[in-house]
Amino acid sequence: MGWWAGTTRPDAADGGKRAAWEVFERLGSLHPGTSNMTVRSQWFQRAFARDDGSAIVHYDGVGRARGSIMTSLRQRWFEESGASIASLAGLLDGWRVSRLDLAADTAAPERIHPAALYAMLPTARSRSRAEHRVLTQNHAGGATLTIGSRVSPRYVRIYVKGERVRHELELKQAVAGEAWALVAAGTHLIDVWAEQYGRLVRWR
Repeated sequence: MGWWAGTTRPDAADGGKRAAWEVFERLGSLHPGTSNMTVRSQWFQRAFARDDGSAIVHYDGVGRARGSIMTSLRQRWFEESGASIASLAGLLDGWRVSRLDLAADTAAPERIHPAALYAMLPTARSRSRAEHRVLTQNHAGGATLTIGSRVSPRYVRIYVKGERVRHELELKQAVAGEAWALVAAGTHLIDVWAEQYGRLVRWR
C-alpha cells in the first residue's frame, strides 16, 4: 500500500505521529501483535511496525513525503489476520490515497526474464517514451526493467525475485485514488493491477 497523503497538515508538529498511530491501532484491531518503533525508510524517519514486519505505518516524512504517512502491508499480514481488502477499506474510509503499489508474480517455467521483455518492447504497445524504458543488469545475472517515468502516474518495475518474476506497479496521485476507490468498492486487486498495467504496456 502506498502513501496515504493528506492525513495531517504538512506543518503538523508531530510529523503525522497521531495519524500514523490511528491507522496502526486500527490494523491492530484486525491482527493484534507486538510492535516497535525502530523502522525507517528512505522518505520516512519514524514508524509504528509489527515485530515481524508484516505491517508498518511510516510517519515523519521528509522531502516530497512531508505531511503524509505510508502504510505497508505484506501478504503475510492478510494471511495471518484473515482480513480482506474490504475490511481494510472500511477502516480507512475517507482517507485520501495518493500512491498505491501493487505487484503480481509469474512463476517458473512461465516466467520471462526482464532482459527478454526488454527485447520485446519494440513490438509491445506502450505509451512510455524510449528514454523511460531502462534495463539494468548486474554481474550476478540479476536484471531490472523499468517502464515509465518515476514522476508519472504509472510506473512499472520488473525484476527477478527468487523463482519468480515480479511485475511491480506504482500508481500515483489521482490515478492511485481512482484505483483505490475500485478496490474499496470490491474490485479484485489483480483486476485493478491488470487494467492499470495495460494502460502503460501490453506485451505481444
